[in-house]
Amino acid sequence: MQKRTWITLIVRFDVTDADGFAAMAEEMAEASRREPGTHLYDWYFDNATGQGMLLESYPSHEALMDHVEGPVFTEIAPRHRGVARPAAIDVFGGEGMEQTDLLKAPTTWWGEPIAAVTD
Repeated sequence: MQKRTWITLIVRFDVTDADGFAAMAEEMAEASRREPGTHLYDWYFDNATGQGMLLESYPSHEALMDHVEGPVFTEIAPRHRGVARPAAIDVFGGEGMEQTDLLKAPTTWWGEPIAAVTD
């Protein structure tokens, strides 16, 4: 199989303020729509459990770094501190990235797929 450069993340949140979480998600999604390297950036919330989830995907490490250095982290996240806490993160791909706990949450690094339909 050809080596891929895609990086996909699933971020799970413990939400403390549902309305604040929704506002933060909407603002972050709007900013991410303007990033040419952000290909997937979908937020979810489960009313029954109070859990949130973000699915995000980038075609390269550079595109992910552009996102991390952009307004989502530098402007929006600081304004919404306290509405949610990252609970767990799964990283798919990301070869060459420092494998630490991202956002100070337990992080599982899955590496490259062993079989895939997508490039």
